[in-house]
Amino acid sequence: TYEISVLGDISGDANIDTADLLAIQKQLLKISTIEGNAKVTAADINKDGVVDKKDLLAVQSHVFGYSQIKQS
Repeated sequence: TYEISVLGDISGDANIDTADLLAIQKQLLKISTIEGNAKVTAADINKDGVVDKKDLLAVQSHVFGYSQIKQS
């Protein structure tokens, strides 16, 4: 079985939206944990090995239309 990760799409619904933003916020506030390799990979927007405020800001900027998350 293969899993495909789209950067920013943590929920796996083919959209980068407020659900994905909320998932990272909850992770950072230690309310819940992003689990599964594909989801963690999708949440690590800048590919530095950790899900942190930089990733949150990237998803937020995408959701509000200030920038696009590049899939390369």
